[in-house]
Amino acid sequence: MLCQIFRGPADHKNQVIQQFFQPVEARYVRWNPLTWHHAIAMKVDLLGCGELTTESAILTSPTLYGMNNES
Repeated sequence: MLCQIFRGPADHKNQVIQQFFQPVEARYVRWNPLTWHHAIAMKVDLLGCGELTTESAILTSPTLYGMNNES
């Protein structure tokens, strides 16, 4: 389990961009706000990439059965 603390914006006008230290492979991601000013609110965009696969494909040429090359 990866635990990381992100600081939010200092005011309600500016956006803060945060990044994980290392790439994360996860099905779920949980945010737990630790502190807030006046009222709690949070907006999150989580950007990711497509699934990476390491499978390899074997390409073969089609074989025609029952065909003779005899003249």
